[in-house]
Amino acid sequence: GTGVLVNANVRGALRVEVLDEEGRPVPGMDRGQAQPIAGDHLRSRAAWSSGSDLGAVRGRTVRLKVYFEHGDLYSLSTIDDNG
Repeated sequence: GTGVLVNANVRGALRVEVLDEEGRPVPGMDRGQAQPIAGDHLRSRAAWSSGSDLGAVRGRTVRLKVYFEHGDLYSLSTIDDNG
């Protein structure tokens, strides 16, 4: 996919970081670039201030690391904006 959707009720902040196969943050998609998500969301899209999306790592094995403060995380899913 090209995006990450979050289903969560966040009372603090939630950030999604993308890691490569070796567990290193992908440039532009690291914790520092991750935009915080707060509130009650069924399908909130994770975003990075660099403007990157998962399309930048298409075809590569990656891991998602979630930094989460106070609340309930129900699911993460991917979405493909390219059909």
